[in-house]
Amino acid sequence: DMAGLAVYLASPATRYMTGQVIALDGGRHLGARQD
Repeated sequence: DMAGLAVYLASPATRYMTGQVIALDGGRHLGARQD
């Protein structure tokens, strides 16, 4: 997760990105599966 975010933030793709909170939690924010 961390390496991908670092590459993204260093790229020109984030030129217009301002005031964002990026969740870097391995998908935990998606919640647990309910089987």
